[in-house]
Amino acid sequence: MRDRTDIEDFNQRRLQFLLKCHELSGGNESVPLDMDKVGKELGFDPELNTAVTDCLLQEDLTKLLGIGSGISITARGIAQVERALS
Repeated sequence: MRDRTDIEDFNQRRLQFLLKCHELSGGNESVPLDMDKVGKELGFDPELNTAVTDCLLQEDLTKLLGIGSGISITARGIAQVERALS
């Protein structure tokens, strides 16, 4: 089981990824992003990137675009970023 520090670190990484998606898309749901490239820009290893993106997809903060590693930020993800920045 994860300890509190691990959970806090994971939540911080999750927010970093979501903020990067918001930045790269300009806060626009219709802008496609490559989840692997977003993770690489943040320095995430593939295992961490998969865990973070899976979590964001399950929470409906991002959504998959067809096949491959295409994603976009959702309205819910944009709202979470705006709350985090306020």
